[in-house]
Amino acid sequence: MKRKLLIFILAIALLLGFAARGIPWLITWYLNENADRIVTNMFTRTNTFYGHEISFGNIVLDYNYAGTYLTIDSIRIGQSQELDKGRTVITADINRLQVTGFKWNAFLFQNSIQVDTALLHGVSIRSFTPPLDSLIVAAQTQQAQKKDKKKDAPKDYELIQVDYFDLQDLSIRAYNNEIDSIRLGLTDLDLRMHEFQLTKEDIENPKSLFSVKDIHGTIEGIELHLDDYRQYLVANAIELDTRDQHFSIGYAGLLHKLGKYAYTGLFGERKAWIHLDSLALDLEGFNFHKFFKESIIEVDTVKATGLILETFLDKRKTENLQKRPQLIHAVLSELAQPFHIEHVMIENGKIIIEERPDNAAPRSGSLFFSELNGTIQNLSNIPEKRGENNWLTLDANAKLMGQGALNAVIRYDLVHPDGRFTMRGTLRNQPLTSLNNIIEPEAKASIRSGFIQRLDFNIAGNEYEGTGDLIARFDDLELQLLNQDFQVDNNLWRKIGSFLANKLVIRDSNPTKKGKLREGEVYFLRQPHKSIFNYWWKLIFSGLRSTITGEDQAKLKEKQLKNKDKS
Repeated sequence: MKRKLLIFILAIALLLGFAARGIPWLITWYLNENADRIVTNMFTRTNTFYGHEISFGNIVLDYNYAGTYLTIDSIRIGQSQELDKGRTVITADINRLQVTGFKWNAFLFQNSIQVDTALLHGVSIRSFTPPLDSLIVAAQTQQAQKKDKKKDAPKDYELIQVDYFDLQDLSIRAYNNEIDSIRLGLTDLDLRMHEFQLTKEDIENPKSLFSVKDIHGTIEGIELHLDDYRQYLVANAIELDTRDQHFSIGYAGLLHKLGKYAYTGLFGERKAWIHLDSLALDLEGFNFHKFFKESIIEVDTVKATGLILETFLDKRKTENLQKRPQLIHAVLSELAQPFHIEHVMIENGKIIIEERPDNAAPRSGSLFFSELNGTIQNLSNIPEKRGENNWLTLDANAKLMGQGALNAVIRYDLVHPDGRFTMRGTLRNQPLTSLNNIIEPEAKASIRSGFIQRLDFNIAGNEYEGTGDLIARFDDLELQLLNQDFQVDNNLWRKIGSFLANKLVIRDSNPTKKGKLREGEVYFLRQPHKSIFNYWWKLIFSGLRSTITGEDQAKLKEKQLKNKDKS
C-alpha cells in the first residue's frame, strides 16, 4: 500500500515537473514556429498599422509563467497595395526590439499590452500624409463613422503599459504625400521612461499624450516646415527631465528658405518677413505631467538667451486696410494652447527692424536694439493660474542703435475688454545722427547734429487711443533736406528750406538757452490695421513731435481725427 502511494506521488511529481518545464517548452516552441504571424497581428490589429505589411529578421520567443521574453533583430513596416492614397501611410525600420515580462493574459483577455521592460533601438519612421486640411476632413469623417464600425474592424489597445521603457536612436520624417516635401523631421531621440502608460482614452483624446512616472531624454534636432515650406522652425540639442522639471533647447530658430525681398515679392499685399535665430531656452519648473495628460503648458521660469529677431516690411506693397491685428490681451485669450509662464528672463538679445519705404529711396531704413535684457511676468491665458494679478509686465533695457541706454516698463491688462496698457521709460545719451539710417529713406531728410541727454515718457492707452506726456532734453538739433537721390547737395532752395525748418519749425534745444523746458504731450488714434508695435512707436513719436513743434494734445488729436475722416 505504501509502495503504491509512493509510486503515485512520484507520478504526480513527474507530471507536475513535466508541466512546469514541458508546458513552457511547448508554448515556446509554438510561439517561435508562429512568431511572424503572432507579432504581425500585434501590430496590424491597431488602427495605426492596419493595412500595412510587416516583415521581421530573427525572432526569439521564450515563455515562462512570469511572462514572455521577446527579441527581434529587425522589423520593417511597409505600405500595403490596398491602402487608400488619401490615408496616412507609415513606414518604419526598427533595428532591435527586446521585451521582457510580456503578459499574455492581458493581451488575450483585456486587449492590452503589458510588459516589464521594453528596449527599442534604432527606429526610423517615415509618414506620408495628405495636406493638413485633408487630414482634418478625414478625422471628422472617421469620427462620424465610429458607430458604424464592424466587429472585425481594427481597434486600438485598451492599454499599453511598460514598467521600464528604453527608446534609443529614434528618427521621424513626415512628408506631404502630394508634393513629396518634408513637413516634420526629428533626429536621434533617446528616452528612458518608468511606468509608461498609453490608454485608449489617450489615443482618442487630442489633448492627451500618455502618462509616465518619470522621463529623461534628449533629441538631437527637430524641424517643422511652415508657410507652404518657405519657413521652418528648428530646435537642436533638446533635453528634458521630469524629475528635475527641466526642459532645455540649445538652439531654436525660425528660418527662411528665401531672402527678405524674394519672400515678400511673392505676395500682392504687404507681408512681414520674420527671422528668429540663435535662441537658447531653459525652462525650469515645467509641469510635464500636466502637459502629457492635458496638453497644458505650466512653467515657472523661462530663460531666453541670445535671441536675434529680425523683421522686414516692404511698404511699396499694397497695404490691407481691412486686416485687424489683435492686441496682446486678445491674442493670448484666443490661443488654442493653454499656458502659464510665471517668469521669462531675456538675456543678451537683439531686435532689428527694417522697412523699405514707399518712395524712390535707394535703400531701406532700419533700427536695432542690442544688449537686450529684461523680464516678463505673468505671461498666461489661464485665469485661475493668474489669480488676482491680471497684468502682464515687461521690464526691459537695451541699447538703441548700439549707443543710447533705453529702459522701459510696459504693463498690459489681460482681462480688460479695451485692452488697456501703460508704458513708461527713459532713453539716455543718444546721438541723434545714429537715427539717420531709419530717418533718411523715409523722410528725405537727415539729422546733421543733435544729442538726447534724456528722454522720459509716461503713456496710457487702450485698443482705441493713447495719451500721456513725454519730456525730451536735447541739444544742437539741426536738420538737412536731401535731394531727389536722397543725398546732400549745394542746391540753394534746399539750403533755404533746411534753414527755415531749423529756425521756424523745430527747436534746436530743450530746455532753451534761457532754461525753459517744454514738455511734450502724447496723443495717437490707433490705426486698427497696424500692429501693436507700430501703435507704441506712433504714441512715442507724437510726444517727440509735440516737443519739437510745440503742438499740444488738442492739436494732435484734431489732426488725427482729420486724417481718419480722410481715410
